[in-house]
Amino acid sequence: MQRTRGTYPEALQSYEQALALSRQRGDRDGEAGALTDIGFVQSQQGYYPDALQSGQQALALFRQLGDRDGEAGALDNIGIVQRHLCQFPDALQSHQLALALYRQLGDRNGQAGALDNIGSVQSQQGRYPEALQSHQQALALSRQLGDRDGEAIELGNIGIAQSQQGQYPAALQSQQQALALLRQLGDRDGEASALENIGRVQSQQGQYPDALHSYGQALALYEQLRENAQAARVSDAIARLKVPARPSPNATSTTP
Repeated sequence: MQRTRGTYPEALQSYEQALALSRQRGDRDGEAGALTDIGFVQSQQGYYPDALQSGQQALALFRQLGDRDGEAGALDNIGIVQRHLCQFPDALQSHQLALALYRQLGDRNGQAGALDNIGSVQSQQGRYPEALQSHQQALALSRQLGDRDGEAIELGNIGIAQSQQGQYPAALQSQQQALALLRQLGDRDGEASALENIGRVQSQQGQYPDALHSYGQALALYEQLRENAQAARVSDAIARLKVPARPSPNATSTTP
C-alpha cells in the first residue's frame, strides 16, 4: 500500500501513470478512479489547490458516467479539501450535495460520513448547535450500522460540540464514552486524543488534578506512539496548569 506515511511521492507517481494509461485506453472509469486517488495523495501532502482540481475533474467524469456513488464520494472529498482551504460555505454545500445523493442511494455509511463532515464545517463556522445536531445524526447511523469506530468518532465530536457550547458535564460524559469504546477497539491514537479532550474539559470545569491526570495519560500514549506534535501540545497544557495563578494587580495585601 503506497499511501502509508513517507511514500506519497511514489504513490502519486503510480497514480499518475495509471491516469495516463486510462486516458490512452479511453477508460473513463479508470480515469475517474485515478483522479480520485491523485486528489487524495495531493491532499495528504497539503497540496490543496491541486487536490481540489483533481477532485473536480473526477467529479465531472463521474457525472458524465452517471456514477452517482462516485459522484457522492467525489463531492465529499472536494468538501474536505475546501475545508482545508477555509472555503467553508463551498465545503458545506459540497457535503450537503453528497449527503443528498447518499440518501437517494440508501447508503447509510455514506450518510454518516457526510453528516460528520457537515458537522465539522458547521463547527468551524461557529454554528455549534447545528454541528451538534449533525454529529448526533451521524452517531445514530453509526450505531444502526454497528460501526463502533464511527460511533467512537462521533461521540468525541459530540463532546467537542458540547464543550464549545459550555455544556461541560455532557461533554465529559461523551468523551468518556468515546474513550471506553476506543480502548475496547485497541485504538491507542484515538485513546490518546480522547484523554486529551477529557483533560481539556476537566480543566474548563476547574477540575485541575483530574485534568493533570488525564493529560498525563494522553502524553504517555503520544510519546509511545511517537506523535511528537501532539505530545508537545499536551506538555504545554500540563505546564499551563502547573503555573500558579498570578495575583490580580488590584489585589490588596493583607500583611499589616
